[in-house]
Amino acid sequence: MSCIAPTAPQPPLPLTPVGVSQEAKYLERRRGQAWQVESPDTRVKARVAETISKILQLHELEEDWDLDGARPIDLVTITVAAAFVFFIGQEVRQEGLSWHAPRVGPATDGSVVLTWERGPRQTMAVFRRSQFPLIVCVTRERDGDSTRQITTGEEAARLVFWTLSGA
Repeated sequence: MSCIAPTAPQPPLPLTPVGVSQEAKYLERRRGQAWQVESPDTRVKARVAETISKILQLHELEEDWDLDGARPIDLVTITVAAAFVFFIGQEVRQEGLSWHAPRVGPATDGSVVLTWERGPRQTMAVFRRSQFPLIVCVTRERDGDSTRQITTGEEAARLVFWTLSGA
């Protein structure tokens, strides 16, 4: 192996070129402002991140985590559920609503269960291990019957917002 060395010492490269640095600073500032300016609840980002962290912790559950044959939750299912929560968080922020964190839990079949409740309304979204991005949603209004449906992410989001608007 051969190596060609420069004949004269080269001046050191600037650590941050002026054009890139100014642009990077501007973009970073705008990204931070987007979360703070557009939402009356400036803690939305942190609260959404906390919910996503709870979902990610479900990956730690091993086979038979309930001592009754429960399946572990695979990373794809966890990722889909976390992405859904991130999407809901963005929409909440853009609409100027306050964040109502869902209850996060595992199901013994290896699913992730997210349950939103607000006032008389409740939506439970079950993210199952599947090759198709479908979500099982169960909705209920106080003193009413439950409705179960298999939905797309878009329809599941609509049902979550139905719950969040039910105060």
